[in-house]
Parts: sequence; C-alpha cells; structure tokens
Amino acid sequence: LFENLDDDLGVTCRCRLSDVQKGWRLGCVNSRSVSHKVDLLSPRFKRGKAWLLFLDWESDMVEVDKEAAEVASLFSGVLQSCGSWRLSGNEDCTTWAASADAFADKDLAGIGGWWTADGSWPSCPSEILWFSCEIRLADLPPRWGVKGDLQKIIATLEAVAQWLLLWCRKQQGNLCRIELRQCCDNQGTMHAS
Repeated sequence: LFENLDDDLGVTCRCRLSDVQKGWRLGCVNSRSVSHKVDLLSPRFKRGKAWLLFLDWESDMVEVDKEAAEVASLFSGVLQSCGSWRLSGNEDCTTWAASADAFADKDLAGIGGWWTADGSWPSCPSEILWFSCEIRLADLPPRWGVKGDLQKIIATLEAVAQWLLLWCRKQQGNLCRIELRQCCDNQGTMHAS
C-alpha cells in the first residue's frame, strides 16, 4: 500500500491482495487521521493488524439518505453562522479535550458532552465542564415528524450534541478546534455524511 500512495495519500493503482482501489484516498489509520505518508510508518497495531479508512468522494455507490443530508446541513449552517473558524490539520488530539455523544432507544434519548476550560486534559474531575439533556419521544412536537422510535434519529441527535458542545464552548469564550471528520458509533451514516 505504501508504495501505491502519492504525497496526498491518494491510491495511484489497485493494490495486490486487497480490495483497495485506484482513486481512493487514505483518511485514517486505527481511527487516527493521517495526512502524510510518514504517518503510516509506525501505526499502533491491534492484534497485529491495522484498521484503515479510505475516502472516495466520487463514489456512485454511497447514497446519502435524507437524515444524513439534514445532519450535514445542520453542521454547515452552524459553522457558517459562527463566523470564521480556524480549521486544523493533523494535530495530535491529545492537545485538547472535549467530547459529545448521544444515545437513544424507542422512547428515551439523551445528549451530552464535556470539555475543559483551557482545552487540556483534566487532572481532576472539578476541571470538567459538562452538559446533559434527556429527550422523551412524547415531548417532541408532532411537526418534527419523529414517529415511534428515537433510535431512528440517532445521527441527528449526535449532530445536535456536537453543536451544543460547540455552542457551550463558544459561550464560555473558548476558541475551539473543529475537525469535520465525524467519530461516532453510527458508521454507515457517518461515512455517508
């Protein structure tokens, strides 16, 4: 694989003994963003294997469903309304600390997140700022069109949790790093959006 990557991590020809295709671009190794070929020389192996994520923006095989498109639109609107943001490259994510997520089952969902005031990893629990919100299916207005199961809108809830994390940090006066690569347990929707 290493020999078949150009300087932008694009695959220049089909790789033998794998299904990696020409035109794909390497995006992650073991869930860590990569931006240079040298990032591949010392991956952290798990049980002797490395997990790779390839990107293919031109693929006709991936269809973006309505929910994924709405999540992408939500993120786009939030970013546009917040003025200019400095987009970062492949900085080590241990230099800042913040996270948000969501859970959902049929009738109950929750969103939450945490961050630190200076963006560093906390040395004690009192340094952690957080938010949490419970959402019940019965509390949602009918015009939102959520019928029968909050799990069906988990990608939207995860996007709202990320937006709330950004909003909370901005209210506190924190400048925060934004990486447009989603990291969540909803892999299909994440890759489509």
